[in-house]
Amino acid sequence: MKRLKTVRQSSTPPHDMDRTAGGTTTTSRSAYEHLCVELVRYVLHRSSSTTKVADDDDDDEGAFDADRVKDACQTLELIGARIGERLAELATTTKIAMDPFGDQQEAIMCACKEFWSLAHGGRVDKLKTNNRGTFVLHDDAFTAMRSVTQVARGAGAGGVDAIDANEDPHVRCALAFHSGATRGGLRALGVRASVAGEVVDPRPRPASGGVSASGGGAPAPAVAFTVVVDGEPKPSG
Repeated sequence: MKRLKTVRQSSTPPHDMDRTAGGTTTTSRSAYEHLCVELVRYVLHRSSSTTKVADDDDDDEGAFDADRVKDACQTLELIGARIGERLAELATTTKIAMDPFGDQQEAIMCACKEFWSLAHGGRVDKLKTNNRGTFVLHDDAFTAMRSVTQVARGAGAGGVDAIDANEDPHVRCALAFHSGATRGGLRALGVRASVAGEVVDPRPRPASGGVSASGGGAPAPAVAFTVVVDGEPKPSG
């Protein structure tokens, strides 16, 4: 795969999810984050197609078998896609002639700005592309996953690294949900693509948006989402 290059973004202030849109007050960002966390937990704990090793109240990483986690991830990805579509429609209601987009990169940039600001309270921190249909969206303080990475870190003094965090069932399910939301948002903007998320650093700097209902004032993880537009070759490695 060709080396990804960074795409510059303008410094226009982002939307605030707590403002009114079209005369209707939108759901607050903290409530949305909390809903995402509870949805991930509910689907993972209540999936009936597989066997759970431990009691439903046990959040231990070893409490879920591989099939259960896989099924939960698939369910959450589909739910996320539906929610992402609606968020993208809401994010572009004040724009003129933004749907459908005539340019693929224009749609990706909208996802990094309007969509991300509405869903996550701020723009993507960094966007990279190989100019062949692959884009990587970096969010250095992804508050919507603050709580699940806290669970993955646990109480150990040493904490965990990104590899360990990405193997945690709750983290995997949360990534599936938010990957689905990103995919759905892009689809609403005229781009069909596959999306895969990963925790880059489970212990980065505190988020600039203040205290969140889903994780208090703890640092939010750095997360990256790789977007591969349909019909384009997937990146190797």
